[in-house]
Amino acid sequence: MGTGVEAGGIASPYARRLRQPAYGEYTEQPEVEAQYERAEQEPATDGFVRRAQWPVLCALAGVEIAWLLALMYVIHRFLLSPILG
Repeated sequence: MGTGVEAGGIASPYARRLRQPAYGEYTEQPEVEAQYERAEQEPATDGFVRRAQWPVLCALAGVEIAWLLALMYVIHRFLLSPILG
């Protein structure tokens, strides 16, 4: 139990930082807010690269799958068929 200023309900400036938020209470998250500010300030080319990243990766994966299928066909047609058949 405090005396004087603490008993009167006025807390020290450090008490606000140490207080845990109540259930459902909004807490400030400066790193998240800074992330949104950076997203608004990024150049148009960076935004294009970020949006085009997944389609480009999917296209590369499709090309790799096509090459593997073609290689499997060549191995089956010209190497395994004469040996097995």
